[in-house]
Amino acid sequence: MDDVFSDGKPVRASVPMASARSKGRSDKGRVCSHPGCGTVLSTYNSSTTCWTHQDAVSGERRTQPARPGPVPVPVQVGSNIVVFPVG
Repeated sequence: MDDVFSDGKPVRASVPMASARSKGRSDKGRVCSHPGCGTVLSTYNSSTTCWTHQDAVSGERRTQPARPGPVPVPVQVGSNIVVFPVG
């Protein structure tokens, strides 16, 4: 006997298969390898360190470098308002 919805239509199902794009996940319960860090790593994080300590290991820069140019100087306008004029 086939399974059917209450409206009489048949139920079709199959076991999902791994896609070509899917990657394996790392083991559960891994901890950041940085000394003194106890952060439990996500199974989706294939690295041995947490995000906080990723820079310390890889040396990659995670922020954009400062833009060259003059530093804006605050200007007092009124008693409590300070503005930074734009070039």
